[in-house]
Amino acid sequence: MESGSFLANKLTRGLAAKVLDFLTVAPPYQRRGIASLLIASGIKITDANGPRTALMSSPTALKVYQRQGFELVRTVSAAYPQYGGTLPVVTHFLVRQPVPGGSVKPAIDHRTPYQ
Repeated sequence: MESGSFLANKLTRGLAAKVLDFLTVAPPYQRRGIASLLIASGIKITDANGPRTALMSSPTALKVYQRQGFELVRTVSAAYPQYGGTLPVVTHFLVRQPVPGGSVKPAIDHRTPYQ
């Protein structure tokens, strides 16, 4: 997380923000609430130390971030045929206002044990 980054400035129109960096969960461990726990951990830090949080998301993770209170600000679709890309790359940009008392929603699927 860093303050004053290009992403935060563009998404929040120059207002102060913290940025959550890219987050991934290995495929064998997906759909168990791990991403929600990691996001919740980051939100606790940003809510305590910053006025808002900004991030970029893939289409796959969009709903996970929205469940944690992030609002979609912009969606960008770009094609990169010069680099061999055949499909456009879609990126969502989101911002979350801090919640006093830290109202985060971690979700864990206890039906599948961790290995």
